[in-house]
Amino acid sequence: MTDTRDSAEEDVGLHSLKRPGSVMSRTAYGTGWVIGWRLATRALGLLSTLVLVRLLAPSDFGIVALAMSFVSGLNQISELGTENAIIRADKHDRALYDTGFTINVLRGTFVAIMLLLLAVPASHFFHSPHFKEVVMVAAAVSFLNGFENIGIVDFRRFIAFGQEFRLKIIPRIVSVATAITLAFLLRDFWALIIAILVNQFLTLILSYRMHPYRPRFTLSAWQRIAAYSTMLWLNNLTGLLGNLGTKSMIGKLSGIGAVGIFEVGMEIASLPSTELVGPLTRSAFAGFAEIRKSGNNGAEMLVRIVGIMTLITLPAGVGLSLIATPLVEVAFGHQWIGAIPILQILGVALALTTFSHVSGTVFAVHSWMKAMIKINVTLAVVQLLLLAVLLPSHGLLGAAIAIAITQIAAQVVFFYVAIKRLDIRISEIILQIWRSVLACIIMIVTLVALGRGWTSPTLLPTSSASVGLQLAETVLLGAAVYAGSVSILWLLTGRPRGPESDLLAQISSLFKRSRSAP
Repeated sequence: MTDTRDSAEEDVGLHSLKRPGSVMSRTAYGTGWVIGWRLATRALGLLSTLVLVRLLAPSDFGIVALAMSFVSGLNQISELGTENAIIRADKHDRALYDTGFTINVLRGTFVAIMLLLLAVPASHFFHSPHFKEVVMVAAAVSFLNGFENIGIVDFRRFIAFGQEFRLKIIPRIVSVATAITLAFLLRDFWALIIAILVNQFLTLILSYRMHPYRPRFTLSAWQRIAAYSTMLWLNNLTGLLGNLGTKSMIGKLSGIGAVGIFEVGMEIASLPSTELVGPLTRSAFAGFAEIRKSGNNGAEMLVRIVGIMTLITLPAGVGLSLIATPLVEVAFGHQWIGAIPILQILGVALALTTFSHVSGTVFAVHSWMKAMIKINVTLAVVQLLLLAVLLPSHGLLGAAIAIAITQIAAQVVFFYVAIKRLDIRISEIILQIWRSVLACIIMIVTLVALGRGWTSPTLLPTSSASVGLQLAETVLLGAAVYAGSVSILWLLTGRPRGPESDLLAQISSLFKRSRSAP
């Protein structure tokens, strides 16, 4: 291992973090850890919520959620992507890491100062004297976040997401235990906000315990980070303004209640993207960056990733669309019935986000940021124009159609530009995805023919238990039809190399690791 404390020009990464195997296999393994982290987080969040809702008042949750939305908004606006800039850099030395650390400290301090300045006026605006206190603690959280050890970027750089999982899960478990304990003792919002502070403090401490790098303050390598970070910031700002514009337009033309209904439908429809595609792209960024440095443009990796993710996410998204009616009825109740058509439309449209997400990752790795910004700005304008036309006449249904059209256009544009620049033939993509697409069509036809897909609320059973049972049966039936169809098509075509064989190889590899693990 190199000396990470005193070297000025040598690679400061911990190469011992790098697992054996191909980039593709390590990316798949890393994706598994990221998905595992998301599942663990959701499980812990559900556990704490089930306990805390019985100990705290809704106003306690509201004041913390509102304060954290302030933090989230400011973090999005100030996000500079220093970690991504370090991962994709051609040369990794102390100057680069230390500059990234200094930028993060400045960013965290900026957000903290802004929160302190907004605390008093915001508390008056919301007529909540306690809001000021919560925002001040949130400022401390942001300040501490900036001082995290920049060395932990190696966990992503070397696709060692097992280490990142440990870094995050320990503070999360402690914070949940803290929140529950303090809720019993205090019975107010301080239980939640102190738990958040504990989470950040432990993460800060562990970042230095788990990685030997010790950063220093300098901006000597700012030019190596600035160009990439500035363009990434502009791209993030474009997305943030587009989302705010969409929600503002829905709220203005259809009312605040419509925004809530739309958010529920959008959140469910986005689950395959957030829980499957998101972890993949986080892991794939490091994989694409590694092979780029070796002179490989990543064309083969992109084709294989698109194939395996289409195999998984396409039926998940389309399946959510098919079962929208019983799912909303069981999960949210009859008062949220307005979210059904939104989920039905966006479930299909967002099932295709694999193409734009993976392509967007390639754009970011190769620093095609100007092209990304131009595409995103154009798509944001188109979406707002479609909303202005369709929302007044068709309500939330029109909003869903407008966003679906924009999302499908995004898949086409991003993917077309990516495969053109990487010199990938469209026939290579078709060979990877056609069996998944055909199997998905067979699933749709089967469920619709049996009256289990895209059903009307009026056709549901009268009791909630019956609706839940019907939902479970439909999910199992759809999964069986899709898996069976894919398997038969793969066997009939001679078991070619493709997403099916990649998935089986990864499952076999994980099984072997689990058996050999102590």
